Amino acid sequence: MEVPGRAQSTFFFTLLPQRNILGLERERPLGNAMQVPADGRVVAPEAKLEFSEQLLDVDSVARRIILVVPTERMELDVDRLGRVQSGDEYSRVDMTIVETIRGWNEPVDAVVFDASADPDRTWRFSEDLDEDQERALGYAMVKAQLALYRGLVDAGVYSLTGIGLPEKEYNSFRRGTERLSEEIELALASASPAEATVLRLDLWLLDHLALWTTLSRERFFAARLPELLALVERRKRQLARMSEDITNSGWFRLMP
Repeated sequence: MEVPGRAQSTFFFTLLPQRNILGLERERPLGNAMQVPADGRVVAPEAKLEFSEQLLDVDSVARRIILVVPTERMELDVDRLGRVQSGDEYSRVDMTIVETIRGWNEPVDAVVFDASADPDRTWRFSEDLDEDQERALGYAMVKAQLALYRGLVDAGVYSLTGIGLPEKEYNSFRRGTERLSEEIELALASASPAEATVLRLDLWLLDHLALWTTLSRERFFAARLPELLALVERRKRQLARMSEDITNSGWFRLMP
């Protein structure tokens, strides 16, 4: 999907994983809400993240958006690439997002991660990476983030958007996602019925919901988020049924 008037802001979408959600297997019921401060902000110091609640009117209905921003500069370097590629590291950022959204005191309609909140609060690749390392890190990060999307689906949230992505990072994630999309298409050919259910949800989200963009927060909230929320609302019952089918089939135990 291309953003009108800004070719470099073409969206691309991210897949869901086939693995245990970082040990979050419904151990905490969604009804066990955290106490959100009066200003609607929650800070997770260890993950270097701040969460804040925003309401957006869509078709005369208030939709709850959780905005996630870094609390400082966050750089992904060659050491991170090695840890992610080896499968030895799950992102503390991703774990914290899932846990926080699961415990929010009101139902959440969408999550927005701002990679460029301000010059001192950014999420991006290290300048020391060469082109091959950037390409490899984009693929490895997209693959590692699959658990994040599965965790949000399990929490009843069907939309996560990364906004404000710099061009270099955007292109790396786009290429990585294209590669993963091809892998999922191939996996469907030999998948069992239970696995196929999971993969079909992966592809639906790949085509419609979980996305990254170079758009700024202001442009995304004004131009794209209402449209995205309307789509989620139209498909929410279908997605909920698919999510229930996946849970019943034991998708938490499926490995990639």
